[in-house]
Amino acid sequence: MLADIAAQRFSLILLPFNIERFELDPMGRWSPECIAAMRQHYDLLYRDVLFSYISDKNTETFPAEMRRSR
Repeated sequence: MLADIAAQRFSLILLPFNIERFELDPMGRWSPECIAAMRQHYDLLYRDVLFSYISDKNTETFPAEMRRSR
């Protein structure tokens, strides 16, 4: 899974928590290493009930003004 996250194989990751605020997944699904990889390779797109993170590769799809900086 870490390699897939680092390779940005997922165009979108939906999470029920903010990886910028939590080191550990409150649900216990994601390891601290996975959370760190998501922080490194994905940018927050939307903040809502779910936090939507988009791959850095998708810069053409979603302009910078739509993405929040790290």
